[in-house]
Amino acid sequence: MQKLGFDVSLNDDLNSIRRMYSKLGVISNRWQGDGITNCLRSLRDDSRLRHAIRIRDSDAGFIEKVYDWTVDTTLSIRRSLRAGVDGLITNFPERVISVLQEKEFKDKYRLATVDDNPFSRVHISPFKSSFESQNDIGYVSSVREITVAILGYIWDFYKLRLKRPATLFPSYKNSLVDHIHFSDNTERP
Repeated sequence: MQKLGFDVSLNDDLNSIRRMYSKLGVISNRWQGDGITNCLRSLRDDSRLRHAIRIRDSDAGFIEKVYDWTVDTTLSIRRSLRAGVDGLITNFPERVISVLQEKEFKDKYRLATVDDNPFSRVHISPFKSSFESQNDIGYVSSVREITVAILGYIWDFYKLRLKRPATLFPSYKNSLVDHIHFSDNTERP
């Protein structure tokens, strides 16, 4: 069972998750995810994420690894790394790679490889706040990154749904087809 693990990535109460693991007899290889869809990310604080990290770091912890999702802006990537996450889920891996190359992170984090044990704890020394003010001034870049993501979703929605309206509301497909046929058979003035 070296690379088989357990993950609870919904936002359930952490004590409920602890009780579930206890009832199931699960005592190792436990990941805990915390997050929200990226379009709501900036509206959510990271208190639950930090709580999961404190549990992971405690002697009585029931979590081996903590990851954050969906982390798409460089601002939120930095904040998650500073909090001490073990992993990130993102739609923009190039941004994570870019942040990992920054002076603050390049000696503390690296991308995982297939040879890494996904459950062994990597201890990271606490971050100093001097970098935080320097790097987090980039709210303009975060707004730009969020705008790019939103425009991407709008484009995907257009391509996948509006070009094929029957897929948007499948239950209305027949009435939509009937309406189109009826419209095509009517005389136009």
